[in-house]
Amino acid sequence: MKLAEALLERSDLQKRIEQLQSRIVANASYQEGEPPAEDAAELLEECSRAIDDLETLVTAINATNSATVAEDGSTLTALLSSREALRMRHSMLTRAADASAGTAGYRQMRSELRQISALPVKGIRAEADEVARQLRDLDVIIQKPLDPFVELVRAGDSLHILREWNPSLWSLLPVALRPDRGVQAAFLAFKPKNGNYIYDQFMADQDKAFAIAYHDQGYLTATVANRTYWPNGWCVSFKRSCLWYYPLNLLFRKVRRPKRAKVVIFHGDPRPWDLVQKPGVRWGTQRRFGTQPVEWVKDYYRAAGVAVD
Repeated sequence: MKLAEALLERSDLQKRIEQLQSRIVANASYQEGEPPAEDAAELLEECSRAIDDLETLVTAINATNSATVAEDGSTLTALLSSREALRMRHSMLTRAADASAGTAGYRQMRSELRQISALPVKGIRAEADEVARQLRDLDVIIQKPLDPFVELVRAGDSLHILREWNPSLWSLLPVALRPDRGVQAAFLAFKPKNGNYIYDQFMADQDKAFAIAYHDQGYLTATVANRTYWPNGWCVSFKRSCLWYYPLNLLFRKVRRPKRAKVVIFHGDPRPWDLVQKPGVRWGTQRRFGTQPVEWVKDYYRAAGVAVD
């Protein structure tokens, strides 16, 4: 297949997936006594197959970016394609579950017909949670067991979340003396029964929500008072904790590994896959950057069976 044909097919698949998602939402629940126009479960399967086809096609389009293949066939470009497919799959599943749960089973009067769920909401949400977990694995590097995080969440009722990192000079001071800049939403956890109100509050008046803040971190900082920051040092920012500022990065080229951190967060640039490219490829921001692959990040990918050499 020629590149032009592949790009055209990619565009068609993307449009088809969007259309299928809309049809799933439209048929995810139906009024008692009036079956839906289409089978939502079949549409869900068809959309899932389309996402698989798109992932395969995008991997083929990007194949020239990486000629090395691991024993299991994994490549870095396949990893990137997988990430986009996971995003689409998560969107599909959450939209389907939300639409199916909606007003299913609810009626204001006994004479009113009920809305019936056309999909197994619990199973779909469980599948969406698994996809979300796989997505998180591509945006962070987990260095140690996550049990301490789970134990903290179980022990309290607050939203557990990252504290926004301070600029470099402030990091020289103890945490208690640094300005509290609010939350950093890259890594958070909560008990569903204690956190659902955040979503409900946002959905009830979205105009008000966007008037409060234009992004999720600002909104959570402004509206969630019952929050607990993860202990200092458990989660670190790659670009703030591992990289030197220019021009020091020209003298100290080796990227430090934060061995005590349990999780390394990649927010903004660079992303993990930027750090495993060939020597000489520039990555990072204007002031925090590098031109060499990071060996400990490559080791992390190798352990997952991804070809990075």
